[in-house]
This record gives sequence, C-alpha cells and structure tokens, in this order.
Amino acid sequence: MSRSSRYLPGIALLAIGCAVGCAKKEAGGSPEILAIKKGIVANVVGPKACDLKYPKVQISKADGEVGIWAAKKKTDKVRIEYEQEIFDGMTQSGSRWVPKDCGTSRICYSGNIKSTVTPSPTVEYKYWQILIHEDGTEDPCDGHMIINP
Repeated sequence: MSRSSRYLPGIALLAIGCAVGCAKKEAGGSPEILAIKKGIVANVVGPKACDLKYPKVQISKADGEVGIWAAKKKTDKVRIEYEQEIFDGMTQSGSRWVPKDCGTSRICYSGNIKSTVTPSPTVEYKYWQILIHEDGTEDPCDGHMIINP
C-alpha cells in the first residue's frame, strides 16, 4: 500500500465530517439549508416555525432530489402540509396533503416527486411547516417550494 493511499480513507472521513458539521452548524442560532446535487435538500426549522433561512425550497426532479425538514429543538416534531399531492406516498388530511410519517418525529421526509408533477422554475407549491412542541402545541408557518426540471 502506498503512503498516499493510506491517507485516502482518513481524508474522505474528514471531508464527510466537515460536510455534516457545516450542515449541523448551530452557532448564532440561524437555520441553514443544505443542498446536495442529486440527493437531499435539508431545511432546519426552529426555534419557531417561521425560522427558516430560505423561505423557498428548491428541488430538482431530474436529479431525483428530495426534501427533508428537521426541527432544530430535539424535543420538537415537524409536520409538512401541502395544498397539492406532489410527492409519492402522501396522505390527505382535510384539504391538505401530508408526506408519509410526517409529524411523528423530529424529521419530515418528502418522498419522491410524483411522476405526474411537471417541474417548472416559475411554479410555486405552497406548504406549511408545523412545529409540534413537547407540550403538544402547534406552531405553523407557510413556505413555498419550487420543483425545477
């Protein structure tokens, strides 16, 4: 094994650790969004539901991106509700659509974009991120998503 190849696993782990650390940065209390091409768009919500760094979430259908919302406070849960059924596996709750298993934990995962959704950078899908606090109270705030080609 060459000297340089011995260092590659360590360098790779360092890079992964740095990326995760940057995504989890909580200094200054500002929420972040992390976009990984052909992967995940993650948005931290909190301490209040309107505390988002980016009010418009953008994901790419062609790249197979998905959205993830995470409550900043460990004891909060997050639920996302849409006006339209735009992700696979959503269930209807009244007049809104909720991704599968949203609202049961600190993390809410969008699921894959439905095949019937036509991506457009000019169409905004309205949604609500709802923080469910430890005492059961709910803190809602609206947001917007753009599904790019």
